[in-house]
Amino acid sequence: MIGASKAFRARLKLTDEHTARFQAWASKNFALSSMFRSNNNVVILVALTDRPRRAASFARTLRAVMQRLAIPTDARTLQGHWVSLLTEAEVLALCLPELSTSALPPGSQAASPPVCPNNADDEKVVILSR
Repeated sequence: MIGASKAFRARLKLTDEHTARFQAWASKNFALSSMFRSNNNVVILVALTDRPRRAASFARTLRAVMQRLAIPTDARTLQGHWVSLLTEAEVLALCLPELSTSALPPGSQAASPPVCPNNADDEKVVILSR
């Protein structure tokens, strides 16, 4: 388990309107971010920040932003362990899938595809927008 990381993943139950507002905020406030919708209508945010933080710190930040954006932060929106830490390589692979081995410097090897934390409701990922 990672103690602190620059990268994280958040699972949120958001409407399309809330997703658009939150995605606009995320694109302006994270070094790199992407939002996906799982097959059971849960929005997955993966993001990379400039300094390492704990999962609880990311959760407090996201909850405060959701309140400022008038997005509900009750038990229907944020369930269970809704924020988890990822490695930087996982976020880069999810947010920048167009990077291939041709983009690597000579002598470098491509990293194996990242494995996201296994949750039963994250079986299929659909890109909302880039």
